[in-house]
Amino acid sequence: MSHRIKIVHISVQNIDLDLIGKATDFYQKDHDVIFTFKHYFSSDIDEDPLKMAELNEDLKDADFLFIRYLYVPRRFKRLDRVERLVKESGINTFMHTPNPEISDIYRHYFHGSDDDYSIFNILLENHALENEIEIVKHLGNLLADQNDEIVLPEMPESHGIYHAGEFPDAETYLESLDRVKPTVGILFRSYIKENYTLEHMDDLISALEERGLQTIPVYFPGKSRRGKESFNSENVVRRYFMGGTESRIDVMIVMSPFSLVINASDEPGLTSDVDCNFLKRLTDVPVIQAMSVGPEFLNYKDMKAGLKAKDVVSFVAWPEIDGQIISVPVVYTKGEKGKEQTMVSIPERIDHLARLAFNWASLRKKKPKDRKIALLVYQKRFDNGRLGAASGIDSMESVARILARLKEEGYSVGDVPSSGREMLDRMLSGVTNDFSNNTDEFIREHAAGSLTNEQYLKRFNSLSDYNKDHIREFWGEPPGNVCTCGSDMMMPGVIMGNVLVGIQPPRSWESNAERLYHDPILPPQHQYVAYYQWIRDVFKADAVIHLGTHGSLEWLPGKNTALSPYCYPDLVLDSLPNIYPYIIDNPGEGIQAKRRSEAVLIGHAAPTMVRSELYDSLEELDSLVHMYLDLESTMPGTDHSELLEQIKAKLEGTTLMEQMPLDLEDPKNSIPELEDRLEEIKDTLIPIGLHIFGDVPDAEETKNIVESCLRVSGPQCESLRDCIAAAKGITGLDYDVEPIEELCHELISRIAETNYSEDRIEQTVLDVIGVQSPRINEILRYVCRTLVPNIRRTDDEMNSLITALDGRYVIPGPPGEVSRGNMEALPTGRNIYGIDPETLPTPVSWKNGVRMADTMLERYVEENGSYPHSIGFIIWATDTMKTGGDDVAYILWLMGVRPVWMGNGHIKCLEVVPLEELKRPRIDVSVRITGLFRDSFPNLIKMIGDAVSLIADLEESEEENYLAANLRSEIVDQMEQGIDAKRARELSMVRVFGGMSGSYGAGVNHAIENKDWKDVNDLSQMYVTWGGCGFTADGREIRMEKTFIKKFSTVDVAIKNMPDRQMDVFTGDDVYGYLGGLSALAKANAGRDLKLYVGDGADPNRPKVRTATEECGHVMRAKILNPRYIEGLKKHGFQGVTELARTAEYMKGWDAVSGSIEDWMFDDFADMVMKEENMEWMNDENPFSLMEILEHLNECIDRGLWNADDDMIERLKEAYLEVESRLEEVTDR
Repeated sequence: MSHRIKIVHISVQNIDLDLIGKATDFYQKDHDVIFTFKHYFSSDIDEDPLKMAELNEDLKDADFLFIRYLYVPRRFKRLDRVERLVKESGINTFMHTPNPEISDIYRHYFHGSDDDYSIFNILLENHALENEIEIVKHLGNLLADQNDEIVLPEMPESHGIYHAGEFPDAETYLESLDRVKPTVGILFRSYIKENYTLEHMDDLISALEERGLQTIPVYFPGKSRRGKESFNSENVVRRYFMGGTESRIDVMIVMSPFSLVINASDEPGLTSDVDCNFLKRLTDVPVIQAMSVGPEFLNYKDMKAGLKAKDVVSFVAWPEIDGQIISVPVVYTKGEKGKEQTMVSIPERIDHLARLAFNWASLRKKKPKDRKIALLVYQKRFDNGRLGAASGIDSMESVARILARLKEEGYSVGDVPSSGREMLDRMLSGVTNDFSNNTDEFIREHAAGSLTNEQYLKRFNSLSDYNKDHIREFWGEPPGNVCTCGSDMMMPGVIMGNVLVGIQPPRSWESNAERLYHDPILPPQHQYVAYYQWIRDVFKADAVIHLGTHGSLEWLPGKNTALSPYCYPDLVLDSLPNIYPYIIDNPGEGIQAKRRSEAVLIGHAAPTMVRSELYDSLEELDSLVHMYLDLESTMPGTDHSELLEQIKAKLEGTTLMEQMPLDLEDPKNSIPELEDRLEEIKDTLIPIGLHIFGDVPDAEETKNIVESCLRVSGPQCESLRDCIAAAKGITGLDYDVEPIEELCHELISRIAETNYSEDRIEQTVLDVIGVQSPRINEILRYVCRTLVPNIRRTDDEMNSLITALDGRYVIPGPPGEVSRGNMEALPTGRNIYGIDPETLPTPVSWKNGVRMADTMLERYVEENGSYPHSIGFIIWATDTMKTGGDDVAYILWLMGVRPVWMGNGHIKCLEVVPLEELKRPRIDVSVRITGLFRDSFPNLIKMIGDAVSLIADLEESEEENYLAANLRSEIVDQMEQGIDAKRARELSMVRVFGGMSGSYGAGVNHAIENKDWKDVNDLSQMYVTWGGCGFTADGREIRMEKTFIKKFSTVDVAIKNMPDRQMDVFTGDDVYGYLGGLSALAKANAGRDLKLYVGDGADPNRPKVRTATEECGHVMRAKILNPRYIEGLKKHGFQGVTELARTAEYMKGWDAVSGSIEDWMFDDFADMVMKEENMEWMNDENPFSLMEILEHLNECIDRGLWNADDDMIERLKEAYLEVESRLEEVTDR
C-alpha cells in the first residue's frame, strides 16, 4: 500500500519550484510513496488574507511543514501566526535558516534527531536538482519509513575569491596585486554563487578593470553574525581586504542587502561608534551599495517608480545605517515566481557604478595639493540677495572656514578670504546667476568659465532621445537662454587655486511659469546640464561639495531610488563623488539627497534654540498681569479696577487684543487666560542666529543648547522640567512652567560653572531644588558625560568633510531635532541615515499621535458642537522621520484603527478600535502627501489604504462611521456618472493624494514666487495639477483631479502638524504651499473659507492646536518681531537679511492662499523692517534682500492682501527710494 505524504512548503525567497517537482517525480519512480507538495511564498501569505486562510486549511491534514530561506524572520510578517498553527497542531516542522542563532530558536519544532536536522541544513545550502532529490529521499525516510542512503554534497566554501570564472587561491591572488594601483573590494553573497551563474559579476569586474582598477571580488554568506567565523562579515573584510594593518582596497562595493555592521557588533541596537564599526576601524574607505532588482529594470521613461517597499528596506535603509553611498541597480533577476531565474546585467548601470568607484578611489589616491574640488552654494532664483541662502546655516562664513581648513590640509586654494563677507564680496564682484546689470563683456571676463554650444552638444547628443526631447520641449534647442552669452553657456563662480566656489545652476521655474499650471515635471535647462559637464570635464573636479539645505539637484525629475540613466540627478551628476553638508533636523529631504545623488550626507547642527522670552510692550504687559495676580492672591476682594484698565490699555497696544478681547467684567477668567497666552509666547523656542559649519559653540551657546535639549523627554533621558516638578511634589504635567524653568536654568548654570563636572551634581541639586532626586542626578550625569562632550564635537563636521575628501569612510549617525529630545543626533558631522519604514508608526509615536488627534478634536468640538465628518490632512516625510510616525498614528486614530506590532518593532497588521473604546465616530480622513513621502513610504500609503478597507465595510451606522457613510455616497455618485460598481468602489476608496512620480512640491509656491497669478482660481489650478494624483493601497497612481477637488474642497477642517520649533510656518514655503493651498482650492471650487489648523507638537506630552491665523500670529510675536531673533540675524550680516526676505515672501504666500495674515502682522513686520537701525543694517549688508522685502510688502498692498494706511504706504515709498539709491551704488561699483 502506497504511503501518501502531504508536505506544505513555504519559501521566503523566490525559488524554482520545478526542481522540487522533478526531484519528486524521480523519487516516486522507485518508491511506493506519493508526495503531495502544496507550495506557498511568504510574500503571498503576508499580502493576501485568503492565502493565509488557505494555508490554515492545508495544515490541518498535512504531514510536514517545510519553511526554507528564513534568513530574516521579521521579513515573514505572518510567521507568528504560522507558529501558532504549528503549536496548536503539533505538526512536524523544519524551518531552514542559514544563521545558527536563528536556527536554534526554531529547532524544537522539528521532531527528528540532531543528525536529521543537520542533513536538511546541509542539503539546503544549494538549490540544485541533486540536492532536492536528496531532500525528498530524506523526507521519505522520516515520514514513510524508507531507508535510503542520503548522499550529502561537499559543503562549498562559504567565502572566497571569484575572478574570471574561477575561484583562485586567496593568498596567491592577493599577493599578485599591485599595492600602488587603485583597488576595489567587492562583496557578494555566496547564495548567488551557489544558485545563479555569475555573468553579471564578470561584467562588473570587467568594467572596473577596464577603468584601471584592480578588483578583489569576494563571496561571503551575506549575514554578519557575531562569533561565527564563516558568518561574520567583519572577519571576511579583515581576511580579504586588509594586509596587516593596511587596507588593500581604496573603495568597497557591497552587493549584499541589509547591514554588514549591526549584527557584527557586540553592542545592542544601532551604533556608529568607531570601536563597533569595522568599516571605519579596518578599511576606512568609501563603501558603495549596489542593488539588484526584479523582475526587470526599466528606465524612467517607461517606469517612474523606483524600488518596491521591501527592497527599499533591504537595499537602501539598512545599508544607509552602515554609512554606505547608495548607488544604482547593476543587475536584475529575470523569471517568473516559482520558476528558474537568471541574473541579468544592466550594462549602462554597471558602467556608471564602475565610474563612481573609480572616481572615489582616484580621490583617495591623489594628494590634497593635486585634488580639484567644486564647492557649490545655492541661489534659488535670479536675485543676488538670495546668494548662498540655505536652511539654518551661514553658508558664506562656512565657505570661508572650509577654504581655510583646506589650505591647512595642503590643498591649493590661493588667497583664502578672511571672512564670509570677503568671500561674498568676491562672488558679487564676479558673476552670479543674476546676469542683470552686467554686460556680456563683463560676464565673459569674470565668469569662472564657459562652455561653447559645440562642446555642450557633444554631451547633449549623447543623451537618450527621451531626455533630449524632454529638455527641448521646455527649453528649446541648445544653448537655450538661461545664463548664456551669445551661443556660449557661462559658469558663475570664483576659482581659487584648485577650488571652484560655484553656484548651483538655476532651475528657472519663472521661465516656464505658464507651463507649470499644467505640468509639474520640469527638466533641467541646458546650462544646468552644461554646468556639471564643465565641472567634470573642463574644471576636472575630483569631487563636488553641495553646501547647505537644500539645492535642486536631488529634486530633478526621475525615480525615487534605483535611478536609471534617464533620471536627471543621475544624468547631471554623472558619477562625480558628492559630499553634502546637510542640516540634521531635516531628515526627509536629506535622505532624498543621499539616495538620489549618491551623496555622503554630513549632518551639521541647526541654529541654537532659546526661549523667546518677552520684549517691549509684551514684557510690560506680563509685568502688569503678574502684579494683578499677586494682588488677587494676597489681597482678595480689593478693588483692582485701575490696574485692570492699565492692563487693557497695554493689551490694546500689543495687537493681542484682536485675538483675545479682555472682559473686565470677568477678570478671574480673562486674566489667567491672558497669562497663559503670554506664557505660551515666552516659552516658545526660537532660533538665535545661524549655524557656521564646524563651529564649536561657546560656553553660553552650549548652555542654551543643553537647556533646549532637556525640555522634553527623549530616548536618552527624561525631561528635566518634569523631573524637577516631580521632585517639588507636583503630580502630572499640568504645572506652571515659569518657576520650574527658572530652576532648570539655575541648575544648568551651576553645573556649567563647574565645566560640567560630575563631582558637584548631588550637592548642586540639593542647593537648587531643595531635595535630592536620583532622576535629576541621572539627567545631569548624562549632560556631563555625553551631551556636552557631543556638543563640543561640532568640529567633527569639518573633520568629516576632510575625511570624505580624503576618500575615507565617514561614520554614520541618525538625524533629528535635539530640542524634541532627539539627542542621539549628536555629535553632528556623521553620515546621516534614514529610518526603517516598516517600524512606523512606533509605539511611542502612536501615543503622541493619539494625544495630538484628541487635542485637535477637543478644540473642534468645543468650537462647532460636533465632530468633523471629514478632515484634510497634510503629511510630510521629514516629519514622519523626525517623529517616528506621529502623523500616521494621528490619521489611523481618527479613523479608529491601530497597528499591531511584532516583537521586533515592525508592523504586522492593523486592527479596528472598537467604538466602545473610541468613544466617538470614525472620521473620514483624506491625506495630501508630499512627493518625498510618496518616494520614502509606499508602505505607509498602503497602510492608510488598508485602514480605509478595514472600516469601510463595518456594520456600523452612518452616525458611527463617517468614512463608510461618505464612501457609500461617493460610490453612488461615481455609478451615476456611468462607472461600473467595481471601478466606482475602487476610486471611492482612495484617500491618499499627491503628485505623480517624478514631481515634487505643492506648486502654488512657484506661482507666488514668480508673481504669476491673478486670483485664487489660478492658485487652486496649480495646486490641483501638482497634487491631483490618487494612490491606491496596492501602489498604483491614478489621475483623479475631479475627485481630489471634491474631497478636499468639502472637508470640515484641514490640518498640518509641526513637530518642533526649528521649522515653523515662516521657515519655508512648503507649509503655506501644502496647507494653505487647500484653502485656495476650497475657496475656488466651493466658495468657502476652509478652517485650517496647525498642530504644535514641540512637546509631544503637551500638544497644542491653533488656527493658521493664530499660528502665524504666534510665530510673528514669539520670533519674527522679537529683538532676540533680529539681533541673532544681525551677526550673520548678508544672510541674516536674506532670512527676513524669505519671511516676507512666506507672509505674502500665506495671505494669498488662505488670508491667514492679519493686517497687524504686516504692519508690525513693516515697522520692524523700517526701524532706523534695522534699515541701516540691511541696507549696508544686503540691499538686494531689503529691496525684495519692500517689493513683497508693496505687492501685498497692490493685490489687496494688506490694508495698509496712507502713512505706511508713504513710508514704504520712501524706504524703497532709499534702497533703490543704495542698489545703484552697489551695481555701479
